[in-house]
Amino acid sequence: MLWTAKHAPESFDDLPQDEVARLLPRAAGSGLNVVLHGPKGAGKTAAARLLGDDPYVLNASDFFGMTKDEIADDPRFRGFITAKRKRETSKADLINHVLKQVASHSSVGEGRRTIVIDNAEDTRRDFQQALRRVVERFSEQCRFVLTTRSLSALIPAIRSRALPVAVRQATKEERVEALERIVDREGVETKEAGVEFVAEEAQTLRESVLLLQTVATRGKVTMGSVLEAADDVEGDRVPDMLEDARAGGFDEAVETLDDMMIEGGWSGDDLLRRFLHETDKPGEVVAIGDVEHALKEGANDRIHLEKLIAEIAAV
Repeated sequence: MLWTAKHAPESFDDLPQDEVARLLPRAAGSGLNVVLHGPKGAGKTAAARLLGDDPYVLNASDFFGMTKDEIADDPRFRGFITAKRKRETSKADLINHVLKQVASHSSVGEGRRTIVIDNAEDTRRDFQQALRRVVERFSEQCRFVLTTRSLSALIPAIRSRALPVAVRQATKEERVEALERIVDREGVETKEAGVEFVAEEAQTLRESVLLLQTVATRGKVTMGSVLEAADDVEGDRVPDMLEDARAGGFDEAVETLDDMMIEGGWSGDDLLRRFLHETDKPGEVVAIGDVEHALKEGANDRIHLEKLIAEIAAV
């Protein structure tokens, strides 16, 4: 398991940014919807998960980029969608229907359920209008928490219905404190200011944790071992992903893909470069080129990379 997930904050006090740790309990007590905004890797999603017990997390870059067929076939949503609805409604109406169903089902039971819309900046404006209507209708039953790298990417109607909370990058000192907590829990051996050097080499808290895990799997955390591992944080998982796909292990490969993109913060371009570096098979190179072209046209990273894995697995 990735340490970013294993050692995610368990309480507001675990958040590295003091101002976020101070604001979120107030937001939790107020019942307000929340928009967490800030740069990649700052900890927005981890903070969002603290705003409810067992929150329902929907990744906007995944969900809103799906086709109608993909939405209807997704095991999370297929129970909401009849063949007639799939056939007779537009994609926008289908998305609106799914959002309503998720909100109504999530609110069953005691208390309000939290719904997290992650990477909300990847939601088209017309789909944001559908989301806005769902927020208006179900806010008495559900708390909606959106995370975004760009607050301005959200329409005013959504921003006005939520409390904005800025999540800045953790400072080096804050990263060191979080890393030392992980070192203590894992029993990792360190010396020569190794933890401090991890925090210097990585630019975000998420990258720091991944780098620490990579170094720790190789032995002691020292300045030397950090330097050796700094250039390939979690990079060795791409060969594993390709090996699984080539062996027909589609589910295993997709699970690794999700870990790298969602928890590790890898972009589609980053992964394609690694795929190209790891293959000399003409068919795979052509398939990678097709995906690269699709991404340049603005296609969804996650969906097209999954299709690439499916093509490799089918060979």
